[in-house]
Amino acid sequence: MNQAQFMGRVSGLLRDNGGVRRLPADYGAWLNPSRLAGIGAGDMRGLYHRGVKNRLHAYRVVVMVDCSGSMASAEDVAGGGYLIKYKAGALVLHALSYALTRSGVAVEGWTFEDEVKPIEPGLLEDVDKLTNRLRPQGNNCDHEAVKVGRERLLRATEPGKILLVLSDGHPACGHRKPHPGERLEAEIALTLRRREITLLAVGILDTGVQDYYPKGHFTICKDLGLLYASVVGLLNRHIRRG
Repeated sequence: MNQAQFMGRVSGLLRDNGGVRRLPADYGAWLNPSRLAGIGAGDMRGLYHRGVKNRLHAYRVVVMVDCSGSMASAEDVAGGGYLIKYKAGALVLHALSYALTRSGVAVEGWTFEDEVKPIEPGLLEDVDKLTNRLRPQGNNCDHEAVKVGRERLLRATEPGKILLVLSDGHPACGHRKPHPGERLEAEIALTLRRREITLLAVGILDTGVQDYYPKGHFTICKDLGLLYASVVGLLNRHIRRG
């Protein structure tokens, strides 16, 4: 099965009207489903901690997805097969949006490369269209992603605000001083001062996030097939603390 066929089958699966979404066992070489939680509201276990189901509308999650040129690379996954990074990112964003919105959580999707761009809400519901939207190009401007995400959340009315950045490397765009890395450090510092915002990051097969984000606010996904599990695990840990 090639990548296009795989994405088509997953698209149909996730649009099915059944209950909690689970990837069938024959996708084991692609997404290691035996190690993934079901794709559905049950994934966000932390949202139900302390029995606050009736207050789930109190959360807004802004997800920033790296869409720079390096996201076009194909990577092997455990168990055999491979995934292209940006296509894995599209599938994860789609599944995460599904899980969160059905838990009553407001979700925004954005991409960042040389600039930061919003993803139309309707695209989050269709993994095929979303994949076409996430075409890698340029360099990653992580600092701008954090800045835009912070500004969006400061304007949001929900008291629970989470900014999640999925990045596969150090910030590289921009030629003016200060260096993009220094600008990212500054934007992270500004965001962390706003205690109403929880800032989280996932390194996609790259350890760059550990050079910028505080300990406990990031995780590094070393197997692309476990990207979804990495994202959900990080979110659950911090939502529980809240």
